Amino acid sequence: MPVIKRNQSIAKPTQNPLRVILEEEPDIEEGTHSAKIAQMKFKSAEESRYNFPEVVATFNLSDDQKLIRSYFVGKGKRGADLRRLCSTLLGVGLGAVDLEDLIGLECQVSVVHRERKTGDGTYAWIEEVFPMSEDDDEAEETSDEPEEEEDAVSEPEPVVKRIIRAAPSPASKG
Repeated sequence: MPVIKRNQSIAKPTQNPLRVILEEEPDIEEGTHSAKIAQMKFKSAEESRYNFPEVVATFNLSDDQKLIRSYFVGKGKRGADLRRLCSTLLGVGLGAVDLEDLIGLECQVSVVHRERKTGDGTYAWIEEVFPMSEDDDEAEETSDEPEEEEDAVSEPEPVVKRIIRAAPSPASKG
């Protein structure tokens, strides 16, 4: 069977045409990345491979890569991740939420690498989603303005000198 190049990873087809074995590490590094929610897609229990209603979120990372994360819809522990996402980014608690309000929101995602259950490699996983920090918002607002030289604006740093007194040499004691 031919080897397929997919997302800069080498993938080998298996007997199931929808399943491939990835042989390389994920391209997306672990850590915190800036992202924007590009799509929110609802899947009914019948459409979902888990037999539970779920929402599939597509995150565009700042380096033009994409990550997809599924969130179960439901009460209790099963729907906790989706409730936390809506609470964090929209500021809403329980009740009806329009998932389209999430589309276009900028956020930060914490990415970790997880071992596949089959043991044939790792994949990038969005562990947590955070709102953009105020520092990031300020940086974006000022990015259109020309940068000023810091030396002209800031006060000079005080110079601290340490005076070291040398011990008199034996020749100078005489």
